[in-house]
Order: sequence, then structure tokens, then C-alpha cells
Amino acid sequence: MKLRNLLWGLIILLLAFPVNAAEDYIIDGDEIDWDVINEIVEARGNVVITGPDLQITADYAKFKIDKEELFVEGSCRLEQQGLFVQGDQMEINLGKETLWVQGSVEGSYEKWEMQGEELSLAGDRTGDLTGPGWIKREGFYLEGNNFSLDLAGDTLIAEEEAHLEYEELKIWADRIEFRDEEFVLFVGNVHGNYKRMRIEGQKVRYILPPGEERVIMEKGRIFLPAGED
Repeated sequence: MKLRNLLWGLIILLLAFPVNAAEDYIIDGDEIDWDVINEIVEARGNVVITGPDLQITADYAKFKIDKEELFVEGSCRLEQQGLFVQGDQMEINLGKETLWVQGSVEGSYEKWEMQGEELSLAGDRTGDLTGPGWIKREGFYLEGNNFSLDLAGDTLIAEEEAHLEYEELKIWADRIEFRDEEFVLFVGNVHGNYKRMRIEGQKVRYILPPGEERVIMEKGRIFLPAGED
């Protein structure tokens, strides 16, 4: 049964794509339904979709061939070029290289790990994560309700109840912007600790490069521990 369904998947894609696409994407499942007129392929049960540097597993898949749009749901998992994502539902545009994931989202890209409720990513690994959720790597943890992401460029923005733990910083703010090896910017109701000092303010910038570390504050206050030399 599985071999027959795999062969059907190959035949469907061979007929649907004019340029070697049968070698590019394979759809496998317990049941495959091909709507010839509308150019739609549906697969149910133990669905596996493979292609160039791509593997997707799910309980159900719907592929609109002419638009190169793929919808999957049920225990969805995607692996593609260093990116791993899982969730309840996914929409992938293979032509535009866009990805949308909803429901119990977990994922990773190179050194970054993330968790939230909804994720959208473009092919250059920029996008948005809706939480509550978090993004972390070794020695770094950022949480919030909404994130703007540039995973390849190591640039992150967290908004709404944002919280960062990084090196000797443990800070809360309305908005936190992180640019690796450059700076961390905290905006709105900033409060927390840096080393043994407590800081408060409306805008705080922490300069990151080694040998250039500085904390610049606007409308701020620093609480120094008593008894320090």
C-alpha cells in the first residue's frame, strides 16, 4: 500500500510540473487524493514530504500545485537548511520560500532555540514570533509576547513584558532590542540588575563589544550596593 501511494505521488508531481519537479518533491501518505482539474493533491495519514534540503511530516497535507502552496496539520515537523520547526499547523509557499506555523510552536535555527504560539519566517530567516514565548541560546534568554526576528543576522526585538538574561544583565522592559556583538537597547519601564547594581529608567543602552562596555541611561537611576570600595 505504501509503495503504491509513493508511486502515485511521483506520477502526480511528474505530470504537474514541467521541469524535473518529480525529482524535486515527493509526497507520501496512507491515502493520496489528486484533484486533476483544480491541480490539488491531498495526503492523509503518515504524510511525509521530501525535497531539496526539505523534509515535512504531518497527519494531513494539501498541496496547491500551480501556486506552490502547501498546508499541513497534525503533529507537523519541518526540517530545512538548518531550520527545525514543529507545530499544530503550517503553511509553506515553496516558490516564495515563506513559512507560517501556528499552535505550540517550537523550533531552532543554528544556535537559536525558540518557543511561542505563532511563527512566520521568510527564506532569509527574518520574521515574527507571537507568544508568550522565548528565544534562547547558550548564556542568553529573551522572553516576551511579540518578537521581530533576524535569526541569520543575530538581531532580535521583544515587546510586551519583555525580559532578558544575558551575561551580567537581568532586565525587564516594555521593549528590548538585541544586536549581537553591538548593543542591547531597553525602552520603557526598564528595571533590573546589572552586576551588583540595580537600575531603573525609561531608556537604557548597554554597549557590548569587549573593552567598550558601557551603560547609557535616559531618565535613569542606579542603586549602588553599600560598603563597596
